[in-house]
Amino acid sequence: MDPQYIPIIWGLAVLGFFLLIREFWAWYWKINKRINLLEDQNELLEDIKVLLGGEPLDNPKPEKTITRGEYARRSMEEKSPE
Repeated sequence: MDPQYIPIIWGLAVLGFFLLIREFWAWYWKINKRINLLEDQNELLEDIKVLLGGEPLDNPKPEKTITRGEYARRSMEEKSPE
């Protein structure tokens, strides 16, 4: 075997070992199951939002952005005792 291929083989071995260990810990700590449960929870929350009269996330309305000056003016109007 050529000595120039040894680092490549070691690199592939380390990468394979890392992927194997990563998959084991993801299974052990149930990370994949948690991700699936969180995705299901997001879908249910979106359904509840639609039922309560909110907009679905697939078609969000763009929010109007305000400038610093407009924000300052609005906050001064709220604070002024008229």
